[in-house]
Amino acid sequence: MAKSKSKNHNKRNVALLVIAIILLSAIGYVIYWVINNTAFLSGKLSQQQVNENNQNQLEAPFNLVAQSVGGKTLYAPAGFKISIYATNIKGARFFTFAPDGTMFVGSNTGDSIYAIPDNNGTAGTPVVIESKLNTPHSVYYYNGDLYLAEQTRVSVYRGIKSNGTYSKKEVLVDNLPGGSKLTGGGHTTRTVVIGPDNKMYVSIGSSCNVCIENDNRRATIMRYNLDGTGGEIYASGLRNTVGFTFNEGKLWGLDMGRDQIGDDIPPEEVNIIEQGKNYGWPYCYGDKINNPEYKDKAEYCKAQTAGPVLGLQAHYAPLGITFENEAAKQTWPNVFENGFFGAMHGSWNRTVPTGYKVIWVDTKSNPMKEYNFITGWLDGSGAWGRPVGVGFDPAGNMYISDDKQNLIYKVQYQ
Repeated sequence: MAKSKSKNHNKRNVALLVIAIILLSAIGYVIYWVINNTAFLSGKLSQQQVNENNQNQLEAPFNLVAQSVGGKTLYAPAGFKISIYATNIKGARFFTFAPDGTMFVGSNTGDSIYAIPDNNGTAGTPVVIESKLNTPHSVYYYNGDLYLAEQTRVSVYRGIKSNGTYSKKEVLVDNLPGGSKLTGGGHTTRTVVIGPDNKMYVSIGSSCNVCIENDNRRATIMRYNLDGTGGEIYASGLRNTVGFTFNEGKLWGLDMGRDQIGDDIPPEEVNIIEQGKNYGWPYCYGDKINNPEYKDKAEYCKAQTAGPVLGLQAHYAPLGITFENEAAKQTWPNVFENGFFGAMHGSWNRTVPTGYKVIWVDTKSNPMKEYNFITGWLDGSGAWGRPVGVGFDPAGNMYISDDKQNLIYKVQYQ
């Protein structure tokens, strides 16, 4: 009997020891997670994390230098001056320029589009062209007219003037898929660009994180005639290509990867978008890798989809993209002719925030390389600004919209 009690006692001791080890391991993991995720819990970043975000991690053709902009610190290559161009542009998103320097700006939360006349290099008083619009994110000036992409339609303001007046408004496309995030509508911005073929290109994001769409126009770039007729799917499998542009006959786009599978996967994508090609979503991500929800699509992803030309950090949330215009090529350092600029709006769901900057991608190197161009919107207290659109005026100056600060920055090379 004594031996039996001793054995039971030993078993209890072993069981208690195992439980203690499990509890200590769990407590240790929690402590480790808290220490390594201070930014996530408190909204604050360590100085090391700030430095990593604000400085180039690769050998770059330029070094970033701090400068004060509106009482805040931004970092840009030596020789570049950043200033605040226009303020009180609520939810400033994508913009476009007329030949006389007038800037037209769309908004996401301001439900309006604006005209900002040029006043000898400074911004004139912003004028509201029209308000009470439905997510008027994107505008595009072309041949005297201003094209506007809202969530469910594309319109044109004929004969637009610097004071915001126009001869007439026409609705060109009135049946784009819509719906708010609260009602399962997913991505609600639409981007309109007029291509070198005199056609109208419109990007439409997915309705969800990962799903098979009921409307095959979702997660595509559509192409229309300038009068809105002849709508066709130009390219598909593009989860949310908000920013895209033409350069040297090629259509370049920045595509946002899916969420909920990690801090560092999947990569955001830089794609050269070609007619008729499928870029993988929802079955695939990154370089032809099948999503875990679609385990049977591995061969499909490899054989039937197009991969990106470059992967960027997951959760950057890339938006605006631009190459230099001819005026910038004449006045900016020659190195920038070899690539594009992209606005990284910044992560909302990453343990350590990332993005909140403008990058430059060298598209001529093999492989392509990414460099920080302007940083600083993410500092020790979190993100105080979020870049959205990026582009050049007819004089070759760069502009960046910020939908958190509700303003437009001007970047000049001196």
